[in-house]
Amino acid sequence: MKRSPRREAVETGRPRRVVPYPDRRGSAQRECGQGRRNRRPVPQPSGSRVSTESGTGRAHPARDRKGEARHLSPGSAYGLSFLLVGLAVSLSLLGVVMIFSASSGTAFVEHGTSYYYVLRQLLWLAVGLAFFAMTVRVGYRALARLSPVFLVASASLLVLVLLFGREVNGSKRFLEIGPLALQPSEFAKLSVLLFGCHVMARMRPRSLRDIFVPFMTTVICVGFLVLREPDLGTTMLILSTAVAILFLAGTPLRNLLFILAIGGSLFLASVAMNRYQMNRILGVIDPWRDPWGTGYQYIQSMIAFGSGGLKGLGLGMGRQKFFYLPNAHTDFIYSVIGEEWGFLGAMGVLLLFVVFLLAGLRLALRAPDRLGRLVGGAICASLGIQALVNLGSSVALFPITGVTLPFVSYGGSSLVTCFTMVGLLASIARSCEEVQGTLSGEERERRERPVAGGLDRRRHGRARPSPYSPGQGAGIA
Repeated sequence: MKRSPRREAVETGRPRRVVPYPDRRGSAQRECGQGRRNRRPVPQPSGSRVSTESGTGRAHPARDRKGEARHLSPGSAYGLSFLLVGLAVSLSLLGVVMIFSASSGTAFVEHGTSYYYVLRQLLWLAVGLAFFAMTVRVGYRALARLSPVFLVASASLLVLVLLFGREVNGSKRFLEIGPLALQPSEFAKLSVLLFGCHVMARMRPRSLRDIFVPFMTTVICVGFLVLREPDLGTTMLILSTAVAILFLAGTPLRNLLFILAIGGSLFLASVAMNRYQMNRILGVIDPWRDPWGTGYQYIQSMIAFGSGGLKGLGLGMGRQKFFYLPNAHTDFIYSVIGEEWGFLGAMGVLLLFVVFLLAGLRLALRAPDRLGRLVGGAICASLGIQALVNLGSSVALFPITGVTLPFVSYGGSSLVTCFTMVGLLASIARSCEEVQGTLSGEERERRERPVAGGLDRRRHGRARPSPYSPGQGAGIA
């Protein structure tokens, strides 16, 4: 009976020989596994990542679900980062134009000048670009290590806004510091994202203890402070981002369902205790039930979209923004776009967001380490959920939550937070070139040779097991 190579190696005590596939140039086959000390480095595909997750610093190719090596190209990573920055700046400039169009009449009546909101938005855009440049220079790894400090500072600001914040429409969301009005919940959202990625990058969440200590316990505490403002929309956005981080980290499905059940219970409890939140839900179900009360905003928004038609009424020619549609430059900026730019313009803005999210996810998959993949995926999830909630409330699919449209709506804190997230994505692209640049010429040439998929092995010579198991999350990290 013919013995297998592995059984023969065990019985004879000699190391097993692993022969890779020949390279494209037809050179002789190389032998690997000549003993633990004399083992040659395993040839790897071009652009494979150097994993530092286990702390050993050994290079091995990152593999997708099919076992194929994911190629890491710094050029493509930089191309994606330039695309992301270009889309973010384009959406922001579009937002500046639409904010002026939507708020000129309201600003003239309330502040005596039609340029009040647009000038402040331009100022915040400059601040956001400065934060973007600083984030790229510092890097996502350093910011993730400082995430506990950011989290404590954000929680302190949330406490201060509850004590000394400015009350607007029955809620305290803004903290006035001189001429500036900050929204601490936006910075808390980013702090929770970085802290969650920092914690989950160091472990694989398998049990409820891994999830709740210390990540979800911190998320619940921060969410409770935001809910006390009250700001149910931002609270649900923070919880949704936390669930997305757990999903990307490979959390088992049963634990994710348990977390979702807790979030649903908190949502129902908040709606039961706050009458205005119940009225918003009833308003989106049947706006004509109370057309001058809970359904007024939804009806005016639908009138704006209907008036725009296919090509729109023209830039600055919209009518609903003149004291018909409340908060036209913040919550319902997309309705003004639909009225003045029509269906084609609204779909164009939606297409820009879709391209931005796809480019962000593609860049996240090219990250050189687990932390980068988690940060990139969590940022795309956070911005995608925020955009979906705002767009859904504009077309009367979701209740009005006060969540702004990323990069487009008026709001300084939101704009700075969004550009900081773009800076984190750009820092991931920068780290791709740093990892690629550390490879010597001989090592890079060796990595260009195709090898067998089963050669990704541990020190004891057995094949590396797949990190994907049935019932787990996405596990892109």
